Amino acid sequence: LPVKHDRFYFADGSIVFLVNNTLYKIHRYFLQRDSDVLSERINWDALTGGGALSDGSAEYHSLQLENINAIEFDRFLSTLYPFYVNRPFRRFDEWTSVLRLASMWNFALIRELAIEQPSEVASPVDKVVLGRQYTVTQWLVPAFVDLAKRDTPLNLGEGRRLGMEDAILLGQIVESRRYTGWSRNHEVVEEDVQRLLGEGKE
Repeated sequence: LPVKHDRFYFADGSIVFLVNNTLYKIHRYFLQRDSDVLSERINWDALTGGGALSDGSAEYHSLQLENINAIEFDRFLSTLYPFYVNRPFRRFDEWTSVLRLASMWNFALIRELAIEQPSEVASPVDKVVLGRQYTVTQWLVPAFVDLAKRDTPLNLGEGRRLGMEDAILLGQIVESRRYTGWSRNHEVVEEDVQRLLGEGKE
């Protein structure tokens, strides 16, 4: 049988979700207010029976969330119900879960938070890979600049994570720097990266 989450099952909650056999009873206000995707897709009245859920009917009325796991959902809900305001996490993988769900459900404010907070702890490769995956365009130029300016080449694992196209693009950036005499001045490198990234879209 499904079990109630020990933190995110609120007595006054108004909607129940089922994720990996765990029940979450939360407040639909946040979901309706902040996510136009969920507002359009979910039949709220059917899930709540027109009013507050009772514990006895929770399983019957719950909405099963697929293609996510309980750890991801826990992390996402921690931004809605934080212990520490504006800084619920420190690790990049935690923020990655939040970024994925916020992007999928179009929680604009939470997505902005997930983009802003991990910038100090994410590696340049992380920023390129996830910047591409979740359309975080503001991560791309700084990440490629950092990769182009570092003294060591990509290792095999980094190259696999970047993928062929971005690995080739980075190679072009490094070659351009080598043959055009780029200095290590940040602004000079950044301008050329922006140019080459723009050419890569064509």
